[in-house]
Parts: sequence; structure tokens; C-alpha cells
Amino acid sequence: MKKLLRTMLRNELKKQSIKTLKKHEITTLAVMGDGQTSLVREILYQVLKTKFPVRRNLEMSDLEFSVPLTILGIQAYPSNIYGWIKILIKNIIIQKKIKPYKHFLVLELSAVNKQILEYWLEITKPEVALIAGGVPIDISKYNFKKLVKISSNGNGDLLGSFKIAVMQIAKFYKIDENVVENTFLEKNLPNSKIRFFPGYNNSFIIDATHFHRPIPLESAIDIIENPNVKKIIFTNIKSDLLYLRKKGVIKSWIINPKKYEPQNEDVIVIRGQRPDKLEDLQNIFMKRSNE
Repeated sequence: MKKLLRTMLRNELKKQSIKTLKKHEITTLAVMGDGQTSLVREILYQVLKTKFPVRRNLEMSDLEFSVPLTILGIQAYPSNIYGWIKILIKNIIIQKKIKPYKHFLVLELSAVNKQILEYWLEITKPEVALIAGGVPIDISKYNFKKLVKISSNGNGDLLGSFKIAVMQIAKFYKIDENVVENTFLEKNLPNSKIRFFPGYNNSFIIDATHFHRPIPLESAIDIIENPNVKKIIFTNIKSDLLYLRKKGVIKSWIINPKKYEPQNEDVIVIRGQRPDKLEDLQNIFMKRSNE
């Protein structure tokens, strides 16, 4: 039964994604490979947005339905069939109402799973592909208008290799090469998954929210050097509590307090999906600029 439902969902997402791509005349560019694709994706995005309206996926995910969700403009990743039905119906209504919006879409595609990568390429039909490292598919089967492979220039200058590759794509879209030069000078790197902010009353905020797949809690709390600080976590992820229990430190954490006033040196960890209301908690504890 689960396999049947997944197949139906797979087909419906593909159908809606293709309709969305067609309606909005979306030009897709794929960044693939087992190299540093996040960096290349972000540089390419920064270059393209100087001339075109453009979007990109904010996380590289090996989850099969992450790319269709990006095409549809949906950041949350439903956890059950009811959530999927809800967003699919909502998207049908939205796509009927909104006007066409012609733009570019830069997609960083995970090269971990051959079948999933083929599914994504079948939907997106990228105009341009940029390959950084190895991929598990036969690239020659796809009719890319422009195919660029990043290769080392032999002296270990990886950024130099990236620049040469992005220059080729910029030239393809008639973007001045000075734009590429300036982008590399500004070092527009991808946003880190975990963000850090100064909090109210000298507290410290660790924003470990996510778009598709939760960041391991261990990655978020390993940076807490002082074991004696008060630690507060706002989370709706069940595995977080299991992890804290397993580590034997759950008693040292204040979990999901209903009333809380940040105090000096408190560490506040925020979890959950980034578009959710948990992001509002971040705003509550953010240090006010006029203080």
C-alpha cells in the first residue's frame, strides 16, 4: 500500500512540476556531482540574478521529492500523506490564480542516487548542466544546450576552476565577465545550515532550523563550550529528546518552556522547519538593534 501511495505521489508531483515549469517558462540550470556543488550553485545564482529573475534551492537534499517541491515553491517537507494531499491541492489552486512569472531556477542536484537523479532530470530538463566531480548517470543521454565540466587546473586552485566554469555559463547567457569577477571578489558563499545570532540580554541563539531534513542536533550543540551555561531548546523533533536522553544530558536542558525570559549567557537552540512558527521565536529573542 505504501509503495502504491508513493508511486501515485511521485507521478502527481511530476505532473504538477512540469505544468509549473511550462506555465512560468522556467529555465532550469543543474549543478551536479560529488564535488563542492553548494559553492558553485551559489556563485552561479549570484551571477545570474544580476540580469534575470532567478531562484535556487536552499539545500541540497537526497530526498526524492525535494526538487519538485522547490519547483512548486514549497519549502516545507510534509511528514505524512495528509500533508502531501494538502499541499498538492493548495498548489493546484495557487497555480490557477497566479500570473505567469518567467524566471531562472538554479538546482543543486545530489548525485547520491542514480534513480532519483534521473527522476529529477526527467522533470526539469535543464538547459544548462554544470558538473563538479563524478555523477552516477550517463550525461551523454541528455540534450543540454550547454554542458560545463569543472576540472582542476593542476595547481590546486579550485576557485579558479569554478570561475572558468561559471564564466562559460555567463558567456552563454551574455552576462559580462566582470560580473563573474566581482562575484568571486565578494565571496558570495552559500548560507550555512546552522545560523548564529546575538540574543536579548546577552543570550546566544543557535538557529538549527531546516527546510527539508532536520540537521543532526549533535551538530548544533557541539559548539557549546561552557557546560555550566543555561541551555534552552525549542523543538518539535522527537529524535532531539531521544538524543539528549541517550547522551545523559537531558536534565541540563530546559525544553520548550511556555514562559521564558533570556538571561546573561543563556544558549537558546531553535529547531523545526524554517518556514514554521518556530522562526517567530527567533525574532522574539533577537537582540534589538537600538539597544
